Amino acid sequence: MSRTASKTLWLSLSLAFQTAAMILAKQAGLSTADDGMMALPTCPWFWLMLVAYAAQALAWLKALTLLPLSVAYPFTALTVGLNLLASRLLFAEPFSLTHVAGGALIIAGVWLVARGAEA
Repeated sequence: MSRTASKTLWLSLSLAFQTAAMILAKQAGLSTADDGMMALPTCPWFWLMLVAYAAQALAWLKALTLLPLSVAYPFTALTVGLNLLASRLLFAEPFSLTHVAGGALIIAGVWLVARGAEA
């Protein structure tokens, strides 16, 4: 695998696991809303969330061995857009033009940072 492909793979895995962890956290919260925080240890969504966070941490550490932090970190902002989309699709949460505009600004910012890293 080329170095560029490896960078992309590990950064993408980190973002995917981070997004999955947020979705699982939401589901864990919904599943235990009536019982409170003490019910979390009995909730499978909670344990899956912890696994996703652990996987995210490992993927992130690997990505950081391949990329400078100043390049890799701005990409974590993409999880905002992924979580907005997931919240709409999975939980029927509101999604407005403001969300779209904010997501577009985030993507533009990440693109600018990525272009600056190429220079």
